[in-house]
Amino acid sequence: MNFQTTLAIAATATVGYLIYFDYKRRSSPEFRKKLRQDRIEAQKIKPKSGTRKQSLETLPEEPIPTTAEGLQQYFIKYIQAGEALSKQGPDAYEMAAQCFLRAIQVYPEPMQLMTSLQQSIHPAIMELIMAHIAAQVEKSKDQQVE
Repeated sequence: MNFQTTLAIAATATVGYLIYFDYKRRSSPEFRKKLRQDRIEAQKIKPKSGTRKQSLETLPEEPIPTTAEGLQQYFIKYIQAGEALSKQGPDAYEMAAQCFLRAIQVYPEPMQLMTSLQQSIHPAIMELIMAHIAAQVEKSKDQQVE
């Protein structure tokens, strides 16, 4: 057999392996139960329309430190607060998202932090963070237009 044939057989076997285990995972009762629980949790924490914008506007303004040490303490304070709140359950997800958002604002590379947060926090919190960022962008666009 030549190299191309061997490569094609290996690729076909790998795809078949992935399809088989994906089928097994999706047909598993535990997987379906977890999906159902995640949907229920997501519905519980979805605020009514306009609530996100209001909660963003009512956040108390806290001055961002200007020194490197102050920024580091500010970042650590809000990351730890966000992690603690995220462990308290869906009722505290909004506050956790706000804490993570403040930490993201002072981090030198926010996209890198967002990527690591996306892997480590509940997806519902990440959705709230993204919604807050979108609201901030929309608010700044509105201010620029005026």
